[in-house]
Amino acid sequence: MMDDFKVNVPSQDKIAGFAEAPFTLNQYTYCWNKTMNLVDLDGELPIIPPIPYPEWFSDAGDAVLDGLEWLGQSTLNGLEWFRTDNC
Repeated sequence: MMDDFKVNVPSQDKIAGFAEAPFTLNQYTYCWNKTMNLVDLDGELPIIPPIPYPEWFSDAGDAVLDGLEWLGQSTLNGLEWFRTDNC
């Protein structure tokens, strides 16, 4: 069973559209009929919504960067060891 979904639009869009992109001139579409990918928060232009990343996401990125930095430094230390007459 499907419920009816009603949308109340409080006002017209602030920007009517662009002649170079005729699909933007239709007054009866929302987000240029790309409602799965775009949102129109202020009636000006549809945008791609920001993705809220969890806090651990940046922590994981920092851990990867720290690991790469350690690997690079270890490689440089190994090369320096070979340059000196340790072999």
